[in-house]
Amino acid sequence: MQAVVTSLEAREEDLKSRLRGNRDRLEAIQRENARLQDYRDFSVRRAHILGRISLYLESVPQLEDGSEIQRNLAELQSQVNALRDELSDETVQERVHSALAHISRNMNEWATDLQLEHAEFPLRLDLKRLTVVADGVDGPIPMERMGSAENWVGYHLIAHFALHNWFVTRQRPVPRFVFIDQPSQVYFPEDEDWQRQENGTSGIGEDRQKVERMYKLAYDVSQRLGGQFQIIITDHVNINQEWFQDCVVERWREGRKLIPSEWDAKSNESLSEE
Repeated sequence: MQAVVTSLEAREEDLKSRLRGNRDRLEAIQRENARLQDYRDFSVRRAHILGRISLYLESVPQLEDGSEIQRNLAELQSQVNALRDELSDETVQERVHSALAHISRNMNEWATDLQLEHAEFPLRLDLKRLTVVADGVDGPIPMERMGSAENWVGYHLIAHFALHNWFVTRQRPVPRFVFIDQPSQVYFPEDEDWQRQENGTSGIGEDRQKVERMYKLAYDVSQRLGGQFQIIITDHVNINQEWFQDCVVERWREGRKLIPSEWDAKSNESLSEE
């Protein structure tokens, strides 16, 4: 009896194993059927799309010789390649260095005219730190180490003038004017100093000569650019030179002001009424 039981259990296990195998094969067949169905659906959709495209192409009138289109396409592609070359990092860096070289040449020339400290060294604009640097014998000298405030004003002016000179001569879309307020303040902070100069009670000293050179540079730059660049300056200075007097637009002295006194009076009246 035990032998019979053992035999039957073996047959039972064999049948279960075969059933599992049949089930696995059945699931594999079902998956394959699903994949085939998806492929048939895809083929149907593709055939449908191809049919619509074919129908559209049959309805489009035949084009004439496309050689002109090909030529235009080739020309446009050539322009795209040229623009891509111009915008490459290497080309842009080369053009920037070339522009800075021209700007540095003007800065050196004008720094010499203004007799600024370190003007004997090559000057350049540091684009990373946005400052002026003089390449001295012992290494670079940034603007913060170029001496007094007089030098700082001078270097600021020549840097602005050199940049705008480049923008104007290269026809770049940059506003063609600059507004400067009291560049002579580092020389004569008090209005009475200039008043003594105008009344003849004081001679023309070294500081006055420096200021005159600074204004003459601004005048020469504007003349050099042929009226394409305007320099607007407000200051206490009144240099007794024809070229300077020709540039004076307004003198706000003896009660004459940029904002008329009657405007202030009317404003006070309005506030009182409120």
